[in-house]
Amino acid sequence: LGLVSAVSGWMVYDSIGGDWLEEVHGWSSTVMLAIVFLHISGVLISSRQHRENLILSMLDGKKKAAANQAITTNRPLVALLMLASLIGFWLWSFLA
Repeated sequence: LGLVSAVSGWMVYDSIGGDWLEEVHGWSSTVMLAIVFLHISGVLISSRQHRENLILSMLDGKKKAAANQAITTNRPLVALLMLASLIGFWLWSFLA
């Protein structure tokens, strides 16, 4: 949904596609926003039900669990490539 919303929004901004593309953009953005609110609600409900602060765990990366449930490795190279792609796309779209 994020990709559909981003690409259709960019194409509508550049006047490519027409009215149907504007409707696709509006629909995909609305559905994605609804899913984001559902996700946030789920995190808050789960945090309350299990009596653990999931939001803090997402921020500091620490969570109380058994040792066999731990994440064995992180992916800094993947994160760096995603960040570089995002910055490259922003520069390309704003400077073009």
